[in-house]
Amino acid sequence: MIVGQISIINVSLRNIGDSACWDVLFELNLPPDGIIILEGRKTITAEHFPSNSTLEHQIRILAKKPGNYVLTSRRFHFGDSEDISKNLNWQITLVATGDEYTENELGTTQTTGHPTEKFWTQQRSERHTTGEQFTKIYENILQAFNMDELRLICLEMSIDFEVLSGDNKSRKILDLLVNCQRRGTLNELLAICQRQRPHLSW
Repeated sequence: MIVGQISIINVSLRNIGDSACWDVLFELNLPPDGIIILEGRKTITAEHFPSNSTLEHQIRILAKKPGNYVLTSRRFHFGDSEDISKNLNWQITLVATGDEYTENELGTTQTTGHPTEKFWTQQRSERHTTGEQFTKIYENILQAFNMDELRLICLEMSIDFEVLSGDNKSRKILDLLVNCQRRGTLNELLAICQRQRPHLSW
């Protein structure tokens, strides 16, 4: 996974038993420092989970700095009991583009197996620079601007604030950044923010 870029984790739970489960719940812990789960804590629930069926779920995350992290489940249970041994953990490696690195593919940390590893070298690119810039702008706007100021920024950039997804400042900022990245106007947003908050390190 690349630092500063939005990544999607696909969670897949499969019932390999001979009978159905019920009241299934999988819920992630709050992420470690360095990881932002963009839409908060994520859960998978199902009242009825038939044998040989699969539950699919996506988690969107943003990595702020390189390192090895473990995402853990707060609880994973079904029926009337909660079995701690059934908690699922994922180890992920976050890297800066341009380094030779190891990526640990998602896998459980149970004693039955280990994540597979693969190695490759990737050249530094404009895409990575944009990713680092994305993260820095997100953090600065979140700390330094209120909702009314965000509305004015959107107005200056001809973006309809009301159509930005999310019901809180963090999610509005994220959608604004994604919108600007898609339209190629991230540098324009940066210039506006620098003008209004010149004391910050952008």
